Amino acid sequence: MLKRSVSTMIQKESFSIWSINVALFKTLLNHSKKNQTEVFALFMKNIDREIAYNTQCNLNALNIFFIKKTTQNLKAIKVKLSSEYHDFLDVFNRAQLNKLSLNRFYDYKIKLTSDSTSSHYQAYWMSFLKLLKVKKYLNENLSKRFITSSQAFYSSLILFVLKANEDFRFCVNYCKLNIIFKRNRYLLSLIDKIINKIADCKHLTKVNIISAFNKLWMHLDSENYITFITALEAYKYRVLLFELTNELIFFQQYMNDVLWEFLNDFCQAYLNDILIYSKIRKKHRNHVRLVLRWLHEAELQINIRKCKFDVKKTVFLEVIVSEQDLCMNSSKMIIIVNWTTSINLKEIQSFMKFVNFYRHFIRNFFKLVK
Repeated sequence: MLKRSVSTMIQKESFSIWSINVALFKTLLNHSKKNQTEVFALFMKNIDREIAYNTQCNLNALNIFFIKKTTQNLKAIKVKLSSEYHDFLDVFNRAQLNKLSLNRFYDYKIKLTSDSTSSHYQAYWMSFLKLLKVKKYLNENLSKRFITSSQAFYSSLILFVLKANEDFRFCVNYCKLNIIFKRNRYLLSLIDKIINKIADCKHLTKVNIISAFNKLWMHLDSENYITFITALEAYKYRVLLFELTNELIFFQQYMNDVLWEFLNDFCQAYLNDILIYSKIRKKHRNHVRLVLRWLHEAELQINIRKCKFDVKKTVFLEVIVSEQDLCMNSSKMIIIVNWTTSINLKEIQSFMKFVNFYRHFIRNFFKLVK
């Protein structure tokens, strides 16, 4: 019997592994020379050693890639960002997006209206292309530690949503689970009330938080609730995701807590959009630095491509904000003007909901809608 190293085997062509009984193995061994069949011994400890070695090599390669990527990102950020904020470069570093936050003080806990949970499903048939998408998604999120295997007795099905570029987006169908959620009664602030607090401010800075949900952990007691089943295995999320009830309200409360010291003073936050406003430029710099410091401590990252620093006019929550006035966004005005006339009640109600946000900009709005 020929003993070979695992490394030598891996370097050669791929092979199949079969489980056979002793009698068949003995027959194969006797005829190995005649059939030119190569027989060798392989021990599990050798496989484990090889796997550990390859895993460490992959981790080292990822660390080198991460360092190179971080260096490239920081160089690009320095060009776009004013030098007075360069001590907060890590807040704009996209390479940090795939890192789990060390903060666990704001974990998302699921509360159900009853002890019942969503049902357990079997993975359904899907095409080879979708199977590849599933495996790619699992590999990416397992490497980031966003998901982990689950042994829960209940699970939800996965599905794919067709994107504009005709690609598929991986989703989990939590409809049945969301039905038994306890609703959070906190309401998001009306956008017009937020904007009305900004008046006579000459200096504006807008920042956008990117992939913030990945920085919020699921509570340990709630992870099993969001188990999803695939053809490979069952998994559960360790971070917050969009498909759950109350997630937007929870995230708004989280942002309110992060920026509590500054809200309604020189800062407004609506979900992942933040507006910093000041009347004096020197104070504005300090205000921006304070917000960046708080975001740094919360381990949140900013999308520098969507940021505007110290400008006189900007678009915030689809409204043009400036020192002189608040204006409607021209793209929204075109939608209103070109909206086709309808006698259908639901279509009329839909239109009224859309224009209701802009009632402050439409003269005699309430008379017109009667």
